Amino acid sequence: MRYLNRLLSVVAAAALAACSEQNPVAPQTDISFNSSAGHGEHAVSVMTRNLYIGTDVDAVMAVLGTEAQGPALRAALLTLQHTDFATRIRAIAHEIATDRPDVVGIQEAYDLYVDQALLELLGLSGGTIQIDFLAQLQAALAREHVRYVVAAKNTTTATSLMDGAVSIIDHDVLLV
Repeated sequence: MRYLNRLLSVVAAAALAACSEQNPVAPQTDISFNSSAGHGEHAVSVMTRNLYIGTDVDAVMAVLGTEAQGPALRAALLTLQHTDFATRIRAIAHEIATDRPDVVGIQEAYDLYVDQALLELLGLSGGTIQIDFLAQLQAALAREHVRYVVAAKNTTTATSLMDGAVSIIDHDVLLV
């Protein structure tokens, strides 16, 4: 029962962090939640981070099936290719390792796949893009010598475009 109370406290803290009146894109590392279930108080620290895909997916989704689809997809993929995801994920892992929150809420933990043939068709260079954001974050955390496990994972979007040449699966994840 103590574990269940602590887990409920953690989930409540994560929910409070996600619904905060504060700036939702600013770092929120100072949030804590105290729970007393007859066994004393337990402070739980919570951090939330958006891994961000690195490009405007909504702009592409808005024009699917229209003549603007190709140019919008090309622009999004070009931006994605110039986004330094590896540096961003290392910085987030370092921040988590430094602050050591009990719970980390992760948004936009994408599984992303873009076939090389599509890139070539759109006049873009480079090989197939295949990134598992959560796996990359966990690997970066391991390099920081900290380990978090997935307590919950919710798939918010799963879509495939152009006969599977692009696959985007978006997850929200709770790490403890």
